[in-house]
Amino acid sequence: MPSSTDLSLEPPENVDVDVLGSIPPALSGRLLGIDRHGVVHCVRFDAGRVAAYRTRRLDIDARLDHVLAFGGTILAFGVDAPAYELGNGLDTARVVDLAGHGRMLAPCPKHDPITGELHLVARAVTGAHAHVVVGAGALTRRERTIADAPAQITDLALSANSVVFVADGFVGIATREGAPRTSWIPTFDAAPHPVHAHDAGDTVVLLALTPSLERWTLHPGEGTVRRHVEHTQPHGTAGDFVFVHDPARPAHCDHGWLVGLRHDRSNTTTDLVVLDAADITAPAVATVRIHRSISHGFRITWIPETDR
Repeated sequence: MPSSTDLSLEPPENVDVDVLGSIPPALSGRLLGIDRHGVVHCVRFDAGRVAAYRTRRLDIDARLDHVLAFGGTILAFGVDAPAYELGNGLDTARVVDLAGHGRMLAPCPKHDPITGELHLVARAVTGAHAHVVVGAGALTRRERTIADAPAQITDLALSANSVVFVADGFVGIATREGAPRTSWIPTFDAAPHPVHAHDAGDTVVLLALTPSLERWTLHPGEGTVRRHVEHTQPHGTAGDFVFVHDPARPAHCDHGWLVGLRHDRSNTTTDLVVLDAADITAPAVATVRIHRSISHGFRITWIPETDR
């Protein structure tokens, strides 16, 4: 299996960028994603500076809109599709049966930086959901049925002790181990994109993109959610955000940065903003202005330098 160190975007299209503010020196790695036109975008950070921004169009006959590094490979996912392993140069792909039994997957699995495991939501042809955990190295797999989902699960988030499942109109909270009982909380809203979750006493705090960036405090015991808008995009349209934890801090906490996209309404530039996750209401720590328009609906993932 190819190593993620072999990821190549050659021959690349290089695009100029400007940096406003100061990028945290601990940001070393790559921000990677696939847009709806099948173009791979890669921003490489090297110890607090932008080393390169490159793009390349995939020559793959599949609709893929999310990528993730796992087990030394780059995996790509679509809506109700299997997983695809991308080859060197991103010009080939092969189907990988991550969940077993040929089941389709929700498009946004999550990698646990502590255990190295990959968490998936799989769907059978009957519509039944299952929470599937693939062990580091993809040598083991365990699962538990989510029998009481009130709607189709579209995404999930991980805290140290819990799994948060996201569906239209509901969020569900289950313990990471043990009985598969899920506490479902009505939200009466479309499913958000979960960016990060952490435990806070008997609650779980979820950062969610709605498309404003909101802080949801989930009370499973009370069956309630308290929502607060933390960050808006007054000068453009919000894109995707990803949480990048500070390597000097525990992974399952809110110490780190939120890195995301802001689309200029003129469709001539795209800003990549870096927010302090501990105070996302504050102005951006840094803004990387990319001198091109990136498609809306662009999903991103962070690949740390240690995973390369």
